[in-house]
Amino acid sequence: MKLFKKLAAVALAAVLALTMAGCGGSGSVLMKDELLKVAMDRMTVTGGTANHSKELDALAAKLVQEADKVAGQDAYKGDDVKTILTDNDVVEKAGIDTTKDAYILNAAPNVQFKSSGTYMEFLKTEWMMDAINPSTGDGPNKAVKIGTITLGDNVDIGVAMGKIGGKEYVVILYANHAA
Repeated sequence: MKLFKKLAAVALAAVLALTMAGCGGSGSVLMKDELLKVAMDRMTVTGGTANHSKELDALAAKLVQEADKVAGQDAYKGDDVKTILTDNDVVEKAGIDTTKDAYILNAAPNVQFKSSGTYMEFLKTEWMMDAINPSTGDGPNKAVKIGTITLGDNVDIGVAMGKIGGKEYVVILYANHAA
């Protein structure tokens, strides 16, 4: 019985530590890392190889920054976030030359999950799969292209989180890995 109580105490401490890590700024870092891992796992499951790219992290962050600068302007009123992120002016200001570089981009609202339980874990997993979706086919959560690209089997992935027009988003970039 004493061993059970000790194990229960350790388990409770671990749960509390994870709960505390989910609060404040560190929660965003944990979510960003988890999304990156899920995106990499998805590529692996489909027979590909995925690498984390700090350069793509920085580029995604630059796209978020430039999109936020224009999001409130009249020219972008009513546009969804993916349209703003892939706008030619935003892409150019982020330092992307679409004649040389191409990416797959997906963006999703950064949902702050507050509850737990099996059903909420299911919803969280479903949200994560939508957020990291590299498919540019039909559907409500399709990714979009920057430049002309077809993803190969070896890709680089970058993730950034930030505000665009007052809302928090997760932006994921995929690029073919340079040989």
